[in-house]
Amino acid sequence: MNIEPFFSLLTIYLRESNVKLNDDISPLQLSKQKLLGRFRIAAQDIVEVQAEDKSDLNCIYQLNTTFEFIYVADVDALAEIQSLSSPLLVINAKFTAEYHSAKPVTPNDLQQWAATNCLLHTWPYWREYCQSLQSRMGFPSSPMPLFQLVNQSNNDPLEDEKK
Repeated sequence: MNIEPFFSLLTIYLRESNVKLNDDISPLQLSKQKLLGRFRIAAQDIVEVQAEDKSDLNCIYQLNTTFEFIYVADVDALAEIQSLSSPLLVINAKFTAEYHSAKPVTPNDLQQWAATNCLLHTWPYWREYCQSLQSRMGFPSSPMPLFQLVNQSNNDPLEDEKK
């Protein structure tokens, strides 16, 4: 089902952020470290907002995506990434994308939109925010990949819908 015509993007904003630098590290020590960064989508949730003027805005949806970046000292430390004491740097940020829909949308279609288009819309905001924070904290900016949708059934990049 093609749900794209149902939505128009209203705004994207940073809702929440948390940054934690390991207490045992100074950015001055980083030249001796081999660093490894990991990016992931930590969580997504959807909120339907009741518009005050229902004649103007029928349905407003807030799609919240929490992204996470973790810097560790080396590949061996990646296995211990669940422990907050081993990462050198942890950055979490929740971005909200608000969409308007002229028609009500099914929960399934909304989940599909959140997992695809919403991520494509919010990823550049996350990418800029994370890389900027790394630089401001004295870390080298870890190259963050462009976001690529992957078809869950065969792990191939999604192409235009084939009918």
